[in-house]
Amino acid sequence: MLDWRILGASFAALIVISAVFLGGPAQSGETSTSGGGLGGILSGIMEKISSWFSGSPFGGFFEQPVARSSTVQIILYPDEFELKPESSVDISSGETRITGFSGKMAADFVNQTMTLSEEGSSLKVSLPMESIVLDDIRITSLSLTGMKFEIVPNMTTNNGTLEISNFLGRIEFTEDRIDMFGNVSRLRTRIGTMRWELI
Repeated sequence: MLDWRILGASFAALIVISAVFLGGPAQSGETSTSGGGLGGILSGIMEKISSWFSGSPFGGFFEQPVARSSTVQIILYPDEFELKPESSVDISSGETRITGFSGKMAADFVNQTMTLSEEGSSLKVSLPMESIVLDDIRITSLSLTGMKFEIVPNMTTNNGTLEISNFLGRIEFTEDRIDMFGNVSRLRTRIGTMRWELI
């Protein structure tokens, strides 16, 4: 079996050799004379090694790590809920449409109203909680405790803890619940002694 430590050392040696013979990249308008044909040979070798690694289980050596994202549907059942979007959002409620809102949203499910307010302003707008939709909303971190929630299709609790990281998607408020549809980078739940995590 091939020893990956030996392969790694060989790879490091090739990098050192190429640095010695090739030096830094030529500046615009300059011609590099050091290394001659040997530089071209080493460049070809490096391209072959890169190609081989990209198709191997160690292809990540040549690629930038990509943040994973999972699509989820989460349903919340709070009595009240406050949210301050991190960037401006568009809000739809029946025939009413508000664009570029960046203040605080306070949902009162007991009185069936949504109140919108912005810092530094005494203006407040109340909307009936029939169907309020937030499009393309981003939430870096959201933590909820003692919450009744569902994670579709197969997790339900009347009293749990929910932690959401990097949500991007759509949120819809109706008379008795909040529906979240979108992507998350991490989702954690705690129900009694049971812990579950989606990464």
